[in-house]
Amino acid sequence: MREQFLKEIVGWIIIAFLISLSCWIFFVYKTSEEIRFSMRVALYFFKPYTVLTHVIFLTILVEGIIFKKVNDELYAGLMAFFAITTAIIALLFMLIPDIIFFSLIFVLTINAYFNKELTWDLKNTDRISRVFAIISFSFGFWYLYWVGSPIWLNALYLSPLGLLNSPTLLTICGFLCINKVPRSKKLEIVVAIISLWIGILNILIFGIYIDIVLIIVASFLMIRICYLNNKHIIED
Repeated sequence: MREQFLKEIVGWIIIAFLISLSCWIFFVYKTSEEIRFSMRVALYFFKPYTVLTHVIFLTILVEGIIFKKVNDELYAGLMAFFAITTAIIALLFMLIPDIIFFSLIFVLTINAYFNKELTWDLKNTDRISRVFAIISFSFGFWYLYWVGSPIWLNALYLSPLGLLNSPTLLTICGFLCINKVPRSKKLEIVVAIISLWIGILNILIFGIYIDIVLIIVASFLMIRICYLNNKHIIED
């Protein structure tokens, strides 16, 4: 019991350190103009990949609905895949905060899967969680930024899903919204905190106002965690 407690404490200390380090690096490593340039270059060179990620997302989402027995593997695998590919793209363009953020999410996703904390039963998901999941999936898939005109059309297959931070986080948040109990608090809290941080920065520094959706969804995850935690304490 004591070893498990110490393990939890060490885990949270490492997570807090990595998130704090990433936030600090953001302000000292590159200017906002350099970050914006790197993201545009990444999207330019990996434009065919964005089409592929849209196809992969739709295919796996539908397969998970049809083949319910394997949706845990499909959805957890897709979450891990998007997290690691975003980290790799960030590595290629030396976007260090995103390297740390998405590597951390990847590790926590794999850990949650093997601990049976990433499971889906779409029929027994509460309505409000499904609503937020639909919002997350819609705006992650159809992210109205970083694409040229006509934006409404191009975003359907060229938005940087699995490539840049916000649409990838929206998609991961969507899967976490409909993830059933028992859930990984570490994964949900880390994803929510990172999403809030990136959403706020993107609005204030880059003027990406569509990220208000990311903030709303991340806030829902945080509120749900706090509510369920308080409910558990009261019941105990």
